[in-house]
Amino acid sequence: MEDKIPPGIQEYVKALLLKQSITLEGLSKKLGYKSRTSIDRIMNATARSDSVRKLEKALLDVFPHTEQETVELHNAVQIAIYGREKFLAAQQMWNFVQGTGPRGGEIRIIAATGEEVDLLQRYSGRGARIIVVNCQYIFGLFPLMKRLLRQGKANVEQYVLVNRDNARTICAINSLMEIFYECGYDAYVRSRNCGDGLSADCGLNDADMVIALWKDEDGKDRTDMILFSDSSSGVLTELRQSGESFVERIGLDKRRYAPIKHTYFQCSAFEDYIKYSADYAELERNRAVWKIKPDVGIDQIPVWCMKNAMLEGELSQNSQFLQALDVLEDVYRRRVENTWQKRRHSHVIMKYGAMRRFAMTGRSTDHFWAMRPYTPRERIAILSKLLEQQRKNPYVHLYFLRNESRLRDVEIAYYEGAGMLILEANTDYNLERNHSEVMITHPEMLQMYREFYREVLVRDCVYSETETCEYLEKLIALVDDLC
Repeated sequence: MEDKIPPGIQEYVKALLLKQSITLEGLSKKLGYKSRTSIDRIMNATARSDSVRKLEKALLDVFPHTEQETVELHNAVQIAIYGREKFLAAQQMWNFVQGTGPRGGEIRIIAATGEEVDLLQRYSGRGARIIVVNCQYIFGLFPLMKRLLRQGKANVEQYVLVNRDNARTICAINSLMEIFYECGYDAYVRSRNCGDGLSADCGLNDADMVIALWKDEDGKDRTDMILFSDSSSGVLTELRQSGESFVERIGLDKRRYAPIKHTYFQCSAFEDYIKYSADYAELERNRAVWKIKPDVGIDQIPVWCMKNAMLEGELSQNSQFLQALDVLEDVYRRRVENTWQKRRHSHVIMKYGAMRRFAMTGRSTDHFWAMRPYTPRERIAILSKLLEQQRKNPYVHLYFLRNESRLRDVEIAYYEGAGMLILEANTDYNLERNHSEVMITHPEMLQMYREFYREVLVRDCVYSETETCEYLEKLIALVDDLC
């Protein structure tokens, strides 16, 4: 993966001196410094981060900047503060939380005979089982896999080997997001540096390849192997040997990989919701949390509000549901109590626009499918509880984004010591209708997300906790007017 690295602060200042036709001493005077010493330290990477940020502000105040020049200056400052490696990782983390980055593209597959192969036509309706090894940068492969999965007759397993290059790891995981939530797709990952020797990290495990197990029109088992030489082209070879045993013989040891997707496609009974909710409660219990979420979470809502909304929802006459409700009530009571009482820091970044919609409609972005909207009285209770905790609980930290377009509507939550859970926006938690989640446990990815959350999002992108209280007061007044 080639990353274009922007110029650092030293290159930026030299270019500015040339553009303005001034010396470093002249620049220092224009910016209000007593001498050039402070800027020298910054350029030589011996200054504190506060000094670098002060220089950024001074440059923006004194010299006119285009939008592009402002971005270039900010990037140079970030490189000066965090170093190039962390800067590149942060850029990839922005792609991850924004849902951007390379997508799609063309791929050309050539058979051993020299003929071009249309993979969609070859595998459509064939009940294909497709095993993808790495290929996280074969971007044109993902739309093709998505189309096959949506036909409902294919399954895709992907096995990804990652290394200590944090930017590359984040980019790899982000590239999989295009098909992560498709029914029939499963993903597994392992780290190159897992202490089991170098031999397991070479050969097939480090290749970009696809193995397709499928049946032809006569019902005969066929096996293809596609090897990619670059991001847009591969060679297909049909193999005589086929089946699961072949995959094992060529060295793909699935036991070394950990799943990073949780699915609930086979769950539909009410007892499944009990287990699902209990699993969530255990994940949250007594853990610090760093969460991005458009609006209020169900673990922050008073239980009586949830119970009333359930009793007056779509399942109010279902006897099985009523039997399960008492158990669910107990699970959610423990979840909510733990949220406010666990004495572990909980950080949540929200969007004011999404919270305003919740205040007006009583429906959150992940409103449970069988619940009616919350009433104005219930909304006031929910928002008042958030305000109370924000004011009085030193472990609760709620924030609103300054620029809501900077983050997509998604829930990304890192639970300390457990992993990072990712849910698509606007899920209704209907377990039998393609609800799925991603759980990432890769240590470097988790560390980078927490650092990015603390050093970039909280530092530069959100209103203060005091301002959060003011916004919550406005929302409560808004709902009060509805009453």
